[in-house]
Amino acid sequence: MKCALKSLAYNMYVYKPLVWMRKKKITVLMYHGFYQRDKIDGLESFGSRWCSTSEYEKQIHHLRSNYNVISMDQLVATLNGDQPLPDNPVLITMDDGYESNFTLAYPILKKYQVPFTVFTTTDFVGKGQLLWADRIDTAIRFIENPHLNICFPDGPEIAFDLSDLSARSLAAQTIRTKLQILDQSHREIVISALEAQLPKETELPPLCRPLNEEQLTEMSKGGLLTIGSHTVTHPNLTLCSENELQFELSESKKIIEETFHTECHSICYPGSAYNQLVTKASEKAGYTCGFVIEERSNSLDTMNPFTIQRLGISRDLSLPEFALRLCTR
Repeated sequence: MKCALKSLAYNMYVYKPLVWMRKKKITVLMYHGFYQRDKIDGLESFGSRWCSTSEYEKQIHHLRSNYNVISMDQLVATLNGDQPLPDNPVLITMDDGYESNFTLAYPILKKYQVPFTVFTTTDFVGKGQLLWADRIDTAIRFIENPHLNICFPDGPEIAFDLSDLSARSLAAQTIRTKLQILDQSHREIVISALEAQLPKETELPPLCRPLNEEQLTEMSKGGLLTIGSHTVTHPNLTLCSENELQFELSESKKIIEETFHTECHSICYPGSAYNQLVTKASEKAGYTCGFVIEERSNSLDTMNPFTIQRLGISRDLSLPEFALRLCTR
């Protein structure tokens, strides 16, 4: 019923006056990776961070027709007091640095000439080291045993049902949630134990493959891409020591600037884990702005440049839901 009402509202252009009413707000959209509906392996159903190319193109067309899609450089210039933003600004961001940003999303963005930012995790993009959440998803998806027992460092052993894809998706989500609050050393113990149960011939799923330097360079030279930092190793920054925090913030910025010969002004905190120490350290490291996930738009007059809020765009969001969500948050 709700979907039908949203479709009706969309077809009647109810969103049009709502877009006009929020013209002085900036909306920042968060994506991760992308997939094609005719080429799936089951991992795209693990969580909501994957977006199909068919839905993505509809969303980009809607943005191009109803909003002013800005670049990160435009936002930074505004934060520095150098220029105002246009009405109804929207900023498109992608987290982590997946290969599908280049192979699937970039052709669509190039077609509509829409600027975007990729927040890169430099060990993932530069060294191909899988992100910890993707290592969990890959292990749970391809472990052959339909039953799994895990002993977590902070509690008793837990049994998981892996009898079908839905159960595996739920198990992966539960494990990710429990490990998110652990430091990297304890997290690694659990993930390594999971990976030890994988068949030896397991290949890296296409969905989890990282961008490489050549792909990022090509997109950057195309004039649409801005590269931001998502740290070096994608840790929970609130659990880092002072030295670890400084390394994650400063080293990722340095790698991006030296590798791609560009200035890196923006940082996205992994898992939206931040506190005052993290934001202060980000400013000290030389960033102009930092991004979080708060599921709402930002008022240009009152937003904190180091806690800029973003809307996560989930896998199952229809175009009417997407359009109404943008103008009502």
